[in-house]
Amino acid sequence: MKWTILADFFEVGGGTWLDDFIDHDALAFQKVPPPQAAGSWHVKRGARTEAREWIRHWRHAKMGHQSGTDGFISCFPPRSMCVAAQKRLRRVKAPIVALNFNLGPLMPGPRQRAARFAAQAIQRFLVHSPLEVAPYADYLGVPEERVVFVPLQRRTFPIARNEDTERPYILSMGSAHRDYPTLIKAIAILRNEVDVRLLILGEGGCRSELMSLINELELNESVKLLGFQSNPYAYMKRA
Repeated sequence: MKWTILADFFEVGGGTWLDDFIDHDALAFQKVPPPQAAGSWHVKRGARTEAREWIRHWRHAKMGHQSGTDGFISCFPPRSMCVAAQKRLRRVKAPIVALNFNLGPLMPGPRQRAARFAAQAIQRFLVHSPLEVAPYADYLGVPEERVVFVPLQRRTFPIARNEDTERPYILSMGSAHRDYPTLIKAIAILRNEVDVRLLILGEGGCRSELMSLINELELNESVKLLGFQSNPYAYMKRA
């Protein structure tokens, strides 16, 4: 079976990824780089996908469908939705595995209706957190068994570490469906034994809820919500 892999982080000529470590006579993989460089999604401030990005994802999905594949592995929701929508419009049967499926706020309306149309053509959604399984399945109108939690893999970042030993801190990044209330409560317990701080990077819709919890636990000096940071590595190397 030939699988086509669609992802922004592939350049022309491929690049090493998970498929390079799979040795099976019945499986073959083909990487399809995007039609144009996308830049780093880490520095994207907006929560929504812009029209020009949707056009690029649609073109990328079209390239995948033209590759003569038996199945798709697609990274990130907009691209996976484009692959799935074209699958339905083309009436093909190739299965789709949607990786790094992170939808952010689950808003009703036209966005949900479009997502549900495409989602019916996706066989597996791989999500970042077990807390995403039930709400994503409900939002997309698919059975929960099609939404699977798989821990996110990451390469080693070449950071020149210089840990803050005077005031050590734990660093957490991102906002979508992170269980920050439990993490903050854990810091409150940990503070009874060691002088440690928690820094949270990223913007989300639960800031006021988290601030209320921080005030309630009297952790204003120990837990900081720093919002979006264009250079998270400066915090990573000191954590």
